Amino acid sequence: MNNIPSVDLSDFLSNNKELKKEFVKKVGKAYQEIGFLSLKGHFLSKENVDDLYTAWENVIKRAKQFEQHKIAKSELSVREHMTFILRALKENNLLEFSHFFNEEKDPIPKLVVCFLAILELSKERLIKINQQEPYSPLYIQLEEA
Repeated sequence: MNNIPSVDLSDFLSNNKELKKEFVKKVGKAYQEIGFLSLKGHFLSKENVDDLYTAWENVIKRAKQFEQHKIAKSELSVREHMTFILRALKENNLLEFSHFFNEEKDPIPKLVVCFLAILELSKERLIKINQQEPYSPLYIQLEEA
């Protein structure tokens, strides 16, 4: 039986480019091999983690339905995705979590980078992740100044 891969978010959030690169590599490998991983060093409550996991699991399931087997190298920037998310929220103020994911067109690595951008924005207290009740849709909005 395989062990569940585990990554530490503090590696990605550090200023060490090698740790960040290794983190992204481990995340991609885990999702390709078994579809999930254990994330340590985060700042979310257990309820938020469970709901984010469910929402993320649904994104990946839908993405796999449309996955093509072409491999193309592309540079993906978490900071660029953070800027995109903030701009979208400045226009709409409140958007559903799934708004930022196009499972039909976006490759899984891009979905991962977008997810990491949302986590980083939440950590930096630039956005809030809200939910009316357990298992209801997650919403993202700008943090009030």
